[in-house]
Amino acid sequence: MHTPRKMTWVHPDTTLNDELGHRVRRSDGCSSRPTRHQRIHWLRRHKTSVMKVGISLTALIAAAAMGGAMQGLAPRARAAPAPEVEYVYDVMVRRHYNNFSNPGEAINYGYGICDKVRRGEGYAQVMGEVRGDVVPNDEFAANYLVSNAVNLLCPAQIWQLRNSAAHYQPPPGEDANTASIPAQRKY
Repeated sequence: MHTPRKMTWVHPDTTLNDELGHRVRRSDGCSSRPTRHQRIHWLRRHKTSVMKVGISLTALIAAAAMGGAMQGLAPRARAAPAPEVEYVYDVMVRRHYNNFSNPGEAINYGYGICDKVRRGEGYAQVMGEVRGDVVPNDEFAANYLVSNAVNLLCPAQIWQLRNSAAHYQPPPGEDANTASIPAQRKY
C-alpha cells in the first residue's frame, strides 16, 4: 500500500526556517507544516522572495516556449515504408480486395498494372481490365487499385497514366463518387 509522503515547509534560508518553525506551531503542539492561513501570512510578509520565485517561474516558462519554437524549426526525419509494403497495406488491409490471397499476388498484380501502362495502354483500357479482374469491381475500386499501383510501384509512369486519362468518362451507369458504396449503405 502506498503511504503518502509527509510534506514539510522548508525555506532555503535556515534562519528564516528556524524562525518560521518556532512561530508556526499549531495550538495542539504538533510541529508539522504550517496551516494555509499561516503560509499566506508568511508569504505576504516576504513578498520579495515570492517575487523572485515568480520571476524565475516566468523566465522558465518563456525559455521552454522558446525551446519548443526552436525545435519546430528543425527538420523532422520521417521514414516511409517500402513501396511494396505500403501497396500491400493499401490493397489488402485498408481496402479489402477479395481476389488476393497473399501479399505476393497483390504485388505481382500491381506490377502487372505498371507493365500495362508502360506498354502504352490507355487509362480506359487498364480500368476495364482491372474492373474485370478484381472484386469489388466498381469504378472507385478499380481507380483506387490502378492509382495506388502506379503511384507506389512505378512512379515514373504517373504522367503517362494521367495523360491517357485526360478525357476519361466512366461507363454509363457508373458514378465514380458513389460506385463503391453498397446500396444498403447509401446515405
